[in-house]
Amino acid sequence: MTNNMYIEQAIRKAIEGGLNDHKGYEFNDVRWIGGNTRTVIDLVHHYAGGESMICTSAEELLLNPSFWQSLGKAGVFGTWRRAKEAEWKDYWHRFIDHLAAGRDPESFFKQILTDQ
Repeated sequence: MTNNMYIEQAIRKAIEGGLNDHKGYEFNDVRWIGGNTRTVIDLVHHYAGGESMICTSAEELLLNPSFWQSLGKAGVFGTWRRAKEAEWKDYWHRFIDHLAAGRDPESFFKQILTDQ
């Protein structure tokens, strides 16, 4: 288990919600390379006969609007409805404010994922 247990859980939830922001892939898994939030992660796409991976930084992914939309579609913020678009944006902005206040991403995801 990584030091980023709640970040990893959030990324997995976003994958469940259809995260497919990089080159049109729908990802099935996430693999960490290293142990902090500045690490590179592999987003893994499994297909018949193998798998492909897209490397990205956790920071880049966590600031991406598609990540937050996918969290919403996965039900992290309640039942997903198109009318609730403002809700994922609210969480996204709260996350940015959380970082601007000098707090770490892991504590933000711990709070929203344990409040479900």
